[in-house]
Amino acid sequence: MTFKQATIVIGQSVESQAIEHAFMVRDPNRRSPAFALQEIFKVVQKSGAAIKRWELHKQIAEELEVAYRDCVSWNEMKSEWQLGKGTHVPFKKIVEIAVKWYVNDWDLKRHTRDSDVQYPEDLELVPESSEFKHMSGVLMPSKDELTRRIFKTNHSDLVYYLDVMPDEDDRFVASTGHFNDNYRSNRRCGPPDTLWELEMKTVFPFLARACVLSYKTHHICARRGL
Repeated sequence: MTFKQATIVIGQSVESQAIEHAFMVRDPNRRSPAFALQEIFKVVQKSGAAIKRWELHKQIAEELEVAYRDCVSWNEMKSEWQLGKGTHVPFKKIVEIAVKWYVNDWDLKRHTRDSDVQYPEDLELVPESSEFKHMSGVLMPSKDELTRRIFKTNHSDLVYYLDVMPDEDDRFVASTGHFNDNYRSNRRCGPPDTLWELEMKTVFPFLARACVLSYKTHHICARRGL
């Protein structure tokens, strides 16, 4: 589920296409290689190692790494990119990761999972379990967005929705309701929590017996009852 923009790719390698696509993404989440590439460019631009984005394609990787070492790194505990000291990742490897996300058509802004990475929320999950598959499809809404699943159940002819949106202190909230003229059908599902805890403890059990028809991002103004 991505939102790619059309780009001119004649004469470009897949690596340069992936890098350019990464720079088109506004406010990528910290698990996305787009976050790392954008922050690296800020660092190397400030240091003078590269002034224009296209120079990242031509610059010697080792020279770039000297500029961003201890400034942009991988957080092993949280499995996400961060600013400051952490695990140094070679620039070529970051580009390889960006290419993988690009060719797999993963949403560089909202997608939260790389199939080759183990995440903190995986520790109690069995690979190939329904919970694991659920988490593999989770998208992270940005501060002005919500993610909406539209679904039906075997017990009603109504069409329902389940929204997940940012709350305060890096937490998220979920609410559900059905599509009719009664906005009071909207109700909160559980307390605010981290995205991963909310998806596992609240969203997954709620949708376990439902038939999800769509899963998309919307602007926050799409919230029911506004």
